[in-house]
Amino acid sequence: MKFKVFRIRLEDGYREQDEAALNEFLDGINVTQVFASVVQDAWSVLVSYDEAQGDKPKQNDEKLTTTLSTEERTLYEALLQWRNEKAKQEGIAAYMVAHSESLRQVVKLGVRTRDELLKVKGFRERRVRKYGDDILHILNGGADKTDNKPLYLDF
Repeated sequence: MKFKVFRIRLEDGYREQDEAALNEFLDGINVTQVFASVVQDAWSVLVSYDEAQGDKPKQNDEKLTTTLSTEERTLYEALLQWRNEKAKQEGIAAYMVAHSESLRQVVKLGVRTRDELLKVKGFRERRVRKYGDDILHILNGGADKTDNKPLYLDF
């Protein structure tokens, strides 16, 4: 049994973001208990859970990239760089932008459209609406208009 604590801020703008993070976490686990209380203008939510049946233990990024070709690995690393920069800009954890495994699947499946992106676990309508254009721009080798270099790709 594992535990994770979430803070759901009650102010508009934050509540939706915090709830989305909680909901995404809940998608991949078996909840055993939930405890919640209001603490300083926010809900504090303690989730007791077990890993979802059939799920493999989480692997680090190095292990994830071992099944990728050289070209796929380059795209995956570009997406990780973009994700980390986007998370820093927004002041949120990187996994809230996109999970590493979801980005690996995006690359492995050869995603090139929003519809294809919606089929990847971890990408729902809201995430695709918010980040889909950036992700597809990187995957499709989009060039920066100022210098015609591909964004986030180092060659």
